Amino acid sequence: MSSQHWNGATIPTAGDPLLEAWPAFADSVGTIAKAESVASARAMLDRAQTTGHAPTTSRPAYFDIGGILYRSDGAKTGGAWVLSVMNENQTLTAGAVSGLQSRTSVGGGGWVKVSELQIPVKPYARSFIAFGNCWARVRSGEADLELYPDNTAKSTSFKSRFHDSGDANGFVVGYGTIRAGEQRTVGLYVYAATALSIDLSSDSWTQLTVQLSPSTVV
Repeated sequence: MSSQHWNGATIPTAGDPLLEAWPAFADSVGTIAKAESVASARAMLDRAQTTGHAPTTSRPAYFDIGGILYRSDGAKTGGAWVLSVMNENQTLTAGAVSGLQSRTSVGGGGWVKVSELQIPVKPYARSFIAFGNCWARVRSGEADLELYPDNTAKSTSFKSRFHDSGDANGFVVGYGTIRAGEQRTVGLYVYAATALSIDLSSDSWTQLTVQLSPSTVV
């Protein structure tokens, strides 16, 4: 009966038919196949499926296409094999929060949440950079546009100042790290530096984008 190596490869044991054991070993060893194009990689997967060795989520196939690594777990879209780039950056985008008031008044030192993104939990560490933009018209008072993950105190960094009068398109950038298995929420806020009356927009002028990249585990 075959056994499993620590790296997941299926290896034969004494008494197993040697020739029959080789395909199972090749399926499980996780080698990287060289392919000249996406089309040729998909053709290789077609042949693998025909011979009963299609990739699965537990036994994915890997390809080197022009120096870029791709992974197939057997998923298809429109009948074509899905090839996912290894270590691909993830980009998440959200618009204005539901119920954002077009005209808002808030006391000095208060915040108005204008957008928010919940970052999905992953089993690996990541770094992120976030971009927030928001249209506003300050009617009275002073206002900042601020961006924070939920583990960072507000009004400490990642902020920009709106014009004191007239239309303004605020823009702010923030960054941080997320540990493996950690849940994070990134929020975009208007901060009332003084008692504030402000017009806001819930259309595409108000948006929060977060880009996430895998980071080294130390």
